[in-house]
Amino acid sequence: MKFIEKNISFFLVIFFILFSCNLKAKSNKSRISYGVGYYNFLKNGYLEERYGVPGGVFQSANSRDSIAYNLEFFPKPKYKLFGLIQPQFGFIGTHQESFYSYFGLGMDIFVGKNKNFILHPSLAVGYMTGDQNDIQLGHPLEFKSGLDLMYRFRNDVRIGAGLYHISNAALGDHPSHGTRNPGVEILMLKYQIPF
Repeated sequence: MKFIEKNISFFLVIFFILFSCNLKAKSNKSRISYGVGYYNFLKNGYLEERYGVPGGVFQSANSRDSIAYNLEFFPKPKYKLFGLIQPQFGFIGTHQESFYSYFGLGMDIFVGKNKNFILHPSLAVGYMTGDQNDIQLGHPLEFKSGLDLMYRFRNDVRIGAGLYHISNAALGDHPSHGTRNPGVEILMLKYQIPF
């Protein structure tokens, strides 16, 4: 009960969004999404021993960040669970050669008089590899949560931005500084086309 009391404003916002929006899909096509963005834009992470700081000391100013790119596939809406939740498959990479492949679920929430604005919350699970030159997340199994805000044109092309958090839910220790779950945030500009 205390959890609900502490987060009552969050639940009220979610209720208002769901009550005032149209949750039914307005498209019957699959989509491919391309994105480019900023990996670790909140500069999470830890300085390494080579900087003269003992392992495990938090230092946001010098943490690693990267350019990120994203590719996602959204199957036709006929594959939606309960008519609302749509599967998605994706890949995020960085110029520092970190790679994250994932499977997730999300849903479109249509907003506005013409239903042109779309909120797309999503959750995913995936495999991270090659993060030696980026912030090291401590475990190959990583979870992604996020929210896209998109504008949909008449031809069903969408443009917008996404904000994501990737972390391992404290599944493992980082080998050099012992942190269990540093996490990383990604800000992404996106372009989606139907086919």
